[in-house]
Amino acid sequence: MKKIVVAGVCLLVSCVMLGGCGVEETDRSKVEDIDYTVVADEDLPEALAEQIDSRGDEEIKLVFSDGEYLYLARSYGVQPAGSSIQVLSLYRSKNAIVLDTELLGSEDAKTQDEKTSNPYIVVKLRGDEQNVVFE
Repeated sequence: MKKIVVAGVCLLVSCVMLGGCGVEETDRSKVEDIDYTVVADEDLPEALAEQIDSRGDEEIKLVFSDGEYLYLARSYGVQPAGSSIQVLSLYRSKNAIVLDTELLGSEDAKTQDEKTSNPYIVVKLRGDEQNVVFE
C-alpha cells in the first residue's frame, strides 16, 4: 500500500512539474528589418572566436552577446573551397529575430575538387540576447 501511495505522489509531482513546460511556436512573419554589420575575423570578440574555433568542421548556429551587441554566427560545415555564405535577410518577428542565409558554391570547379573549407559568417546587431531562428 505504501508503494502505491509513493508512486501516486511521484506521478502527481511529475505532472505538476511537466505542466509548466511547453514549446513556444515562433511566428516568423516580418515586423521590421534589422540593421546589421558583417564582422571580419579580426573584429570578433575573443570569446566568440574561441567558440567558433572549438566547433571545428561542424555546422554552426550560434548566438553570442557581449552585453551591447548581439552576434549571430552561421556555418554550413565543411564545403568545397571557395564557398561562401550570404545573408538573404535579417528581421524581427513578433517573438524572435530571424536570420536567413544561403550557402554560395565556388565558381571554380577545379578548386572544388581539390580542397575544402569551413566558411562562416558573423553578423552584429544592437540588442541583447533573445530568441533567434536560423533559416
